[in-house]
Amino acid sequence: NYAIFVEDAYNLTPDLLLVGGLRFDNIDLARSIENVTSGAVTRYGNTYEPTSWRLGAVYNLQPETQLFAQYSSAVVPVSGFLFISAANSAFSLTSGENFEAGVKSSAFGDRLQFTASAYHIRQDDILTRDPTNPNITIQGGSQTSTGVEASVMAALSDELRVDLGVALLNAEFDELIEAGGANRSGNVPTNTPEQLADLTLTWAPQGLPLRVFGAVRYNGEFYTTNSNLYRVSDVTLLDAGLTWRAGFADITLRGRNLTDELYADLGFTDSVMIGQPRSVEVSIRRSF
Repeated sequence: NYAIFVEDAYNLTPDLLLVGGLRFDNIDLARSIENVTSGAVTRYGNTYEPTSWRLGAVYNLQPETQLFAQYSSAVVPVSGFLFISAANSAFSLTSGENFEAGVKSSAFGDRLQFTASAYHIRQDDILTRDPTNPNITIQGGSQTSTGVEASVMAALSDELRVDLGVALLNAEFDELIEAGGANRSGNVPTNTPEQLADLTLTWAPQGLPLRVFGAVRYNGEFYTTNSNLYRVSDVTLLDAGLTWRAGFADITLRGRNLTDELYADLGFTDSVMIGQPRSVEVSIRRSF
């Protein structure tokens, strides 16, 4: 795999910055599968030559407030290259596009910082079934995700800081037909929670080499199948920790999932991967 890319940032005016980039990839895929019982060897591969690009702008509305927007295109394989099958290697790369726009602002000497954005992501050419013959797999499916994100950092004092983040999205298949002709258009893709939130409180007392923090994380419900037959409930998790800034290193004691909630991280059709139970860890970090 080799790539050629160029990018630049240019001040069209003192307050308007334009950014852009262009990238060309050459990917030569060659795989072989050896049957150790029969000795048969299957070889296959493909060559991909995608081009992607992005264009964006940042505008200084006020010294503490910036507006930003960006459009970008991208490509990904229909499945990971490492374990891609012979059938999937014959397909073209899927194409995608992303548009995002938002605002970033600060006040009170950066003691209050706010960022908000809205985005739209679309992926085309995902694998689907031929509407006239569901036994044949073709490219032509698509999925989109439209959402908003916001984050706020507030330094309530020289010792106390609050961070809040929220993400809301609407993800769905615009076009997808599965085996047997089942139409999944309008359904939510697997393992995609549509509501996320986190709240972190940090206390760093002056004069003491300590930092105490606690976090509440919320993950919304998600589905384990494209049919949306199995739904995994939402969960709220509580973490906390303490960092001691010793002279030789930073030592952190961290507790995760303190309420010992039983929850799932990922879903696989009719089964799930259970998330981490209540746990405690100690880490030592030294810079040199």
